[in-house]
Amino acid sequence: MHDSILVLGLILLIWTSAAFAEAVRPSQIVGDATTYDGKHLTVSGTVQHVTAKTSRRGNEYETFDLCNNSCVEGLRVGTSRVARRPALIRLRNVRCRQTRRAIHLLQ
Repeated sequence: MHDSILVLGLILLIWTSAAFAEAVRPSQIVGDATTYDGKHLTVSGTVQHVTAKTSRRGNEYETFDLCNNSCVEGLRVGTSRVARRPALIRLRNVRCRQTRRAIHLLQ
């Protein structure tokens, strides 16, 4: 019984953290990247420049730009759920990561 309550609590914690990810636009991330670095976000914008790639290990992934007034680079592991032509999309519970060269959204 105690284990069931613990498991239920962990599931609830994970679910609520995903459900309450902060909603932002790409221009907000570009304007203040350090604030969003490492956070889980819901990001809305127009997807552009989708490129399917395969890693050296044979894993499929895609890169894309998510834009409104500014753009951030996105990376999604797996095959396409991202639109192939410019389209307005919302990415839920993505992790923002800032590097020296760019800001990335990881899904």
